Amino acid sequence: MKYEIIFKRFAEEDLTEAYDWYENKSTELGERFLSAIDDAINRVAYNPLVLRERKDSFRVILAKPFSHCIYYLVHESKVLIYAVLHGSREHRILLDERI
Repeated sequence: MKYEIIFKRFAEEDLTEAYDWYENKSTELGERFLSAIDDAINRVAYNPLVLRERKDSFRVILAKPFSHCIYYLVHESKVLIYAVLHGSREHRILLDERI
């Protein structure tokens, strides 16, 4: 079963910000970033429970080879994506602001 993917507003903003940053660094790097995000999200869509739930209830998948973590919650047949954050950012503070 494929779960429905829902991006929360902040996650959409994260994606736009990261895409712009990568695209400004090198032509087509933004597109490669989005492709890595799509690959990670497709894996989550088909098997969201495979990743361990953290203490804060979020599950996290890394968008390889980029250092962005996708934070999500599973609710019934939906995957709710709350954040797409670079590994160097202060995740706990940012996630607390989004819930």
